[in-house]
Amino acid sequence: MPTAELTDFVNYWRTSMLDDSGLPRPAGGPKSIVNEITGVDYEKYLTPWSKGNSPSYDKSMMRRSVFLLNKLVDRLRLMLRAQDMGKKSSMRSAGITFSDIEINMGKAIKKGRYTGQVSEKWIEIEWILQSLLYSNHVQLFNTLDERSLEEESKIKDYLKTKQRGDDDMTQGICHFLSLVKNKGGHVRLNREFGWETLIRDYLGAPYGVTGVIPGSLAEDIPVDLTRTMPIPLHLCLAETIAKTVSRKDDVWGKSQLKVRKEIANAAKPNSSGVVDRISLDDYYRVFAEQGVLHMAETVLQSSKSNNASAQYILEEVIGSNPKSWDVLIDPFLIRWRELQREREVSRGLNDDDGDSQ
Repeated sequence: MPTAELTDFVNYWRTSMLDDSGLPRPAGGPKSIVNEITGVDYEKYLTPWSKGNSPSYDKSMMRRSVFLLNKLVDRLRLMLRAQDMGKKSSMRSAGITFSDIEINMGKAIKKGRYTGQVSEKWIEIEWILQSLLYSNHVQLFNTLDERSLEEESKIKDYLKTKQRGDDDMTQGICHFLSLVKNKGGHVRLNREFGWETLIRDYLGAPYGVTGVIPGSLAEDIPVDLTRTMPIPLHLCLAETIAKTVSRKDDVWGKSQLKVRKEIANAAKPNSSGVVDRISLDDYYRVFAEQGVLHMAETVLQSSKSNNASAQYILEEVIGSNPKSWDVLIDPFLIRWRELQREREVSRGLNDDDGDSQ
């Protein structure tokens, strides 16, 4: 299921972030128009996908992916902010270097009784970077400003034949970074593939601020303004990638997508015919059937303070005796499930086919 979700993300990203000619859309959302091209409509695909794939409450399995995506986003943000302020960036690069990884993950090669073995942390970092490169989300640079198209092509060709779980690091991205670490070599987000737009929409000025260009990072935007894309999409992506590369048999990690799917499946219509709720009894039943009943209350309470998560609101059923409650379901989670159903029909599969996670 996570593999299918990652495939969907790749498709939704291209459809949402790029125009018909393959160029990135401008910042500022659907109301923003530059050269007759509108900004990104996140609510059509990417917000529903984010709600369905928001980070779980067990962060242990996504430490490495969160480190990478957070660092990549922040480095590009700093470069763009310096650009918007008319300054030369003082950064050595707009991406992640071999030294950045080593500082956070330790040495790549183990010492002591495991001397010569590659660290599991580095293997996971490699897999995450490979996933990002294969889907065109990152680029490799030999120096501070020289992109290595040859190395990207060589690694992508290798990935086409690479077996799942292959620990070979000699043909990968980390090995490349080790070779160019003294020349300013690094890996960075592909700003021409929509990442500049996302960062500007997530962290920059929204459309409609007087005297400010949508997406500008030069000004400090008031915290009470709603951003064009308020959800940390990169962390939702980090969660999904972590699941696709993880070797751990993590119960909640495997069950959370099934829980969200079954909640949406059990949704019923309100008095106006809009499918938007589930009975409180059925809500708890879904968690119990997936073996994670202990998470039901946590999800219900935490959704109020985490905008990346699907929102659930308790509502008393009017006139019920004895009293009963419905749980109102985030409409974006309903939309996520609708998109899943379309996928299942088009592929002739169910969500679990061919996906051990």
